[in-house]
Amino acid sequence: EPLAAPSAEGALEEGERLRALDRAVARLPPVLGELYALRASGHSLEEIAGVLAIPVGTVKSKMFHLVKLLREDVGAWTAKGSTKI
Repeated sequence: EPLAAPSAEGALEEGERLRALDRAVARLPPVLGELYALRASGHSLEEIAGVLAIPVGTVKSKMFHLVKLLREDVGAWTAKGSTKI
């Protein structure tokens, strides 16, 4: 069965969520903004560690902090979604 097209209301809500995420990312400290950009571009944690010249454990710790900040900034809708950035 084909998927139904999203409703206009659903599309507007999704657009607002994306704008809220964009605003939250823009407010991140520079190091976390760079980490977000690398992860959003599809880089593995190991690749990010190599690019930033830091241990993988540090990348994981910073990712945890990054997700926490975004959830706090964007609001409750992220608690329902994925933590994969």
